[in-house]
Amino acid sequence: MVDEIAVIAKGTSLLTLADGGSLPLPIFLAGVVRVVTQNTGLRVPKLGLGGGNVFYETVAKNTSPAVALYLALTRKKIFASDMLYTGLATHFTPAKNLTTLLMIVGKAVVCPPPHTHLAVAKSLASLVEYAGPSRLQTLKDEIEKHFQVSSQLPSYSWRKI
Repeated sequence: MVDEIAVIAKGTSLLTLADGGSLPLPIFLAGVVRVVTQNTGLRVPKLGLGGGNVFYETVAKNTSPAVALYLALTRKKIFASDMLYTGLATHFTPAKNLTTLLMIVGKAVVCPPPHTHLAVAKSLASLVEYAGPSRLQTLKDEIEKHFQVSSQLPSYSWRKI
């Protein structure tokens, strides 16, 4: 099982692939194209530790501050479909396709910048599948109701205090 692979192209983290549980979030989020498999699970980090700030900023930007607050307080483990919903991942592919994915991406990386990331994303299109329904997306209305961030309170950024 592959835990994490980062394809480095011209000094930029172009693609990160997570297939397993030990996911170093700052490295994973550095990739322009972020691929997860059905084996990927992520324990929500503590705020301010190990990429927590980037995690919450990404989730709040792609879903809502209420969903980010829910995850911050509950620290639930999220899986591939939730990572796609929250914007933490950009693509899903089954683990059985990893060898093919790496061969295709290896050929696409030779495309010259600034089009390299587009070539990689296009080459992944044939291997991307539906990850299934997101648990967070189905619960979003309830989360919004109970973890509502008041607009009257000052806006705090998710940063280390």
